[in-house]
Amino acid sequence: MGPKIAMATLAVYDAPTLRQALADGDVAALTRVPGIGKRGAERLVLELREKVAAAPGGTTELGRGTASLVRSQVVEALIGLGFAAKQAEQATDTVLAQDNPGDTGADVSGVLRSALALLGKTR
Repeated sequence: MGPKIAMATLAVYDAPTLRQALADGDVAALTRVPGIGKRGAERLVLELREKVAAAPGGTTELGRGTASLVRSQVVEALIGLGFAAKQAEQATDTVLAQDNPGDTGADVSGVLRSALALLGKTR
């Protein structure tokens, strides 16, 4: 999955809904995302089901939190999408520095979208 598909996915589903669809193996829900067909959805479920199930806070709602918690969740999500750890950390740090430096009320989905957009430009 590349950054464009990831951004399209986040445009259709919020993080908890996407996590639930992956955990449930809901291929039909994933095919509603533009650019993801049946085979692509099956591949996503196959590759990410265990990662989503093993992720901490599996059913907790993602939302507002401290900057370090937001950073770790975004980096973990980017790594889960196939980006290198260093690349994910740099993109997340750049986004957090640009969006209200020192703000502890960063939104996980917003930071993730911005980081994906940044990584999409560098590919």
